[in-house]
Amino acid sequence: MRLPKFSIPLFGLCTLTAMVAFGQSREKGLLAWADVYRFPESDSSCVVEVDYAIERGSLAYRDQGPFRIASARIECEIYRDQDVVHRSQIEVQDTMSAVAQVRGGQKLLEMRRYRFRPGRYVLAISFHDEVAGVSRSVSDTLEVTGRKKSALDGSDLILASFLRPSSESSSAYWRNGLEVVPNASRVFGRGLEDLHFYAEVYGLAQAADGSGCYSMDVAVRDAAGRTPIQYIGSAHRVKGKACAVHGSVSLRDLDAGVYQMEVRVHDCVSGDSLHLSRPFFVVRPALASSTPGRPDLAEGAVASEYAQMTERQLDSLFALSEYVATGEERAVYPRLDLEGKRNFLVQFWKRRDPNPATPENEARRDYFQRIGYANQHFSFGRRQGWRTDRGRVLLQYGWPDHVDRQVGEMIENPYEIWTYEKLQGGILFVFVDRRRTGEYELVHSTALGEIKDEHWSDYLYR
Repeated sequence: MRLPKFSIPLFGLCTLTAMVAFGQSREKGLLAWADVYRFPESDSSCVVEVDYAIERGSLAYRDQGPFRIASARIECEIYRDQDVVHRSQIEVQDTMSAVAQVRGGQKLLEMRRYRFRPGRYVLAISFHDEVAGVSRSVSDTLEVTGRKKSALDGSDLILASFLRPSSESSSAYWRNGLEVVPNASRVFGRGLEDLHFYAEVYGLAQAADGSGCYSMDVAVRDAAGRTPIQYIGSAHRVKGKACAVHGSVSLRDLDAGVYQMEVRVHDCVSGDSLHLSRPFFVVRPALASSTPGRPDLAEGAVASEYAQMTERQLDSLFALSEYVATGEERAVYPRLDLEGKRNFLVQFWKRRDPNPATPENEARRDYFQRIGYANQHFSFGRRQGWRTDRGRVLLQYGWPDHVDRQVGEMIENPYEIWTYEKLQGGILFVFVDRRRTGEYELVHSTALGEIKDEHWSDYLYR
């Protein structure tokens, strides 16, 4: 069976050390996410957890007597070697008496767990709003590994919206005496100011008394590499070779942007370390105008989070936006003083806001989510993902409609073909890992102003 072409692949091919994740799917109001976590059980078995979230306010509702009802469907197909190894469907229904019951940030949650042998899989997930008749799909390659023998190992890092001690072991979200509800969107702020995290650690070395010992360091790193949050933990003794690590950090002092949650576990007996990380996003609603009746932002940087940023922070933020800035904007910005730069960035994103009537700037949010995705999955060596060829195309052109991805045979180099059906009458970009190092280079495109090479297929062979 041949694999279908998937729409909008989010969070690409994972490495053995990278955290696996999907992203958001949005079409005509439908806003949904899927995130994936791996928990290796043995060298030949791994539990894969798939968490789904649908923004409640993004669904369409139909009237049924005194109630309003929304219906959604989630379909999941999992492939290995182009054969279907799993297919499932989840029906989601929501009933309410009035639209006013829906508050921003409310999500409908689902979760499923599967057990797989080590190998490379493809997950294809589709979300359907059955009332609105809208569907959208996300897909990704998932690398499943078994637990390392006689070595420090761990699960993926869960970023959670809720974590508390619990004895309710029958709950789907119960783990080792805790109730852990993952935040599949990884979007925080807007009333969700505390980020909780959870991971499992395996293979701790044992002391003479049979106990294990570990310490945990935690850091939050921003897009510029700075660590606004960082602390070093003390040593903890545990029984046996495995333990769960968890905690919380407050995000109240963080500006809007893309961040990386990093947890480093040190084995105090062996001296080995395990590094876990996962990107997340902080959003801040724009402050309302001080002028009654005006839907737009008030003049001046006091109307946004930029008012609290230093000039260096503003410069870093504008540098991240270079792919969507015009030549005139790039020329003007460096000549401005601190207050001018603050006002400039307010107006920069205000001009790109697709729906000024909403409190959130969707264009700005989506752009920085794509930066987080690129940094997580396209980074190569010391080059951040947003500065690679794939990162640049993703930021400049948005999510592709289709991706054909081939990881390569003995004589064929891995490549990806991204297709944009609605831009310039239909365009494509061809990226090839010419040196088989994981760095995909743009070798051909049909887009105006991009590199063109009709013999690009020659790059597929050594």
